[in-house]
Amino acid sequence: MISDGETASWIEGVFSAIFRVVMTNSLMSTADGALTQLFLASAPSEKLVNGGYYLPIGVLTDPSHPQGTNVTLQEQLWRETDDAIAWALKNEGEVEVEHEQQLASAA
Repeated sequence: MISDGETASWIEGVFSAIFRVVMTNSLMSTADGALTQLFLASAPSEKLVNGGYYLPIGVLTDPSHPQGTNVTLQEQLWRETDDAIAWALKNEGEVEVEHEQQLASAA
């Protein structure tokens, strides 16, 4: 008779093996991962969709998550990103000093 611990261990091993195979075959190198950004940065703007969702390598597709097409969230992200950049530029010197202090205290 197989105990619950042995069954759980066997199931864990099977899922671990499946996960390894899937992840190994679906992940790409850092260099390959940058290809979509390079494609989008160098493609003629008239061939791109502003705000489009692109998969590797430069394939325009619909977002897989339902919130990916939520215009309210897109606008909120844009505003918050704008605000964060403005704040960082305004406080650039202070942020650098704070960062250096954090590094010094961590050492």
